[in-house]
Amino acid sequence: MAKIKITVEARVTWDNVYSHTMEPDSRGRWARIAFCGNALKTFTKPKIAHFQIAWVKKLIVKEADTGKFHVTYYFPTKEKTIFDTLEEAKAAVEKGFRYFIKMSINN
Repeated sequence: MAKIKITVEARVTWDNVYSHTMEPDSRGRWARIAFCGNALKTFTKPKIAHFQIAWVKKLIVKEADTGKFHVTYYFPTKEKTIFDTLEEAKAAVEKGFRYFIKMSINN
C-alpha cells in the first residue's frame, strides 16, 4: 500500500491580552495568545474554528530592568520555556506547532 503524504498550512495568529503595547496594563498584566485557525462562514452565522496553542506572558527581571517572555505551550504537552525577546518566543511557538502538525499528520 502506498503511503500518502498530506500537507496542511498551520496558520498561527496572535492576539493581545490586557495591553496592546509592550507595557503592562494598569494592573500589571501583559500577555499574547497564539491561535491556529480562523472563522468559518456558514449559512446562518460565522463559526469560530480556531484553538489556542500558546500563552506568552512578559516577566520583568528587576535586577536587570529587562523583560523575559514566558511561554506556556498547549500542544502536545504543557511545556514552559523562557525567551529573551517576544520575537524569539513567537518564532519558537510557530516552529514547534508546525512541527507538531507535520508529525501528527504524516506518521
